[in-house]
Amino acid sequence: VQTCALPILLLLLLLVMSPVLRAGSALFESPNLLAWCIVPFDSRHRGPAERIAMLRRLGFTQYVWDWRAQHLPDLPEELRLAQSAGVRMRGVWLWIDDTQDRVGQLGSSNEAVIAAVAASGQPMEFWVGFHDNFFAGLDDEAKVRKGAALAAYLAGRVAPTGGTVALYNHGGWFGEIGRAHV
Repeated sequence: VQTCALPILLLLLLLVMSPVLRAGSALFESPNLLAWCIVPFDSRHRGPAERIAMLRRLGFTQYVWDWRAQHLPDLPEELRLAQSAGVRMRGVWLWIDDTQDRVGQLGSSNEAVIAAVAASGQPMEFWVGFHDNFFAGLDDEAKVRKGAALAAYLAGRVAPTGGTVALYNHGGWFGEIGRAHV
């Protein structure tokens, strides 16, 4: 009897899970995929027009724009080109560094990103990552309060653009497994 139990259990599990597995395959279809990290890690150092052409050639219909300081001047042009090519820039990255970003004041790079998105009129997800220095010297409760206060501030800042704020796990205290319960 025990030798039959395992195959029967596996068959029942497969029958129960098969609709879930079929539905899950759609998750990885092209319209659901976002290209990410294609700006600062591009070995060919493509500009906006070349990048949009690459995305189209690869079948991507949407992406998230991450950057380094040298890429910021290209953002307004890239927003225009992506929109005219039918490629959706779905999100942009904001990097919060305690040396320049706080509630009530953002550094010039993050301000430039928000201004370019606002000028484009395109709703955007703002993917927010935190440098380790943002939480330095604080206990867990203070870290949560500080992070939540900045996230709320950012949500208010980007709301007029039609944007939303998403927290991007980039390691450090914020990215440690188990922090969701803190």
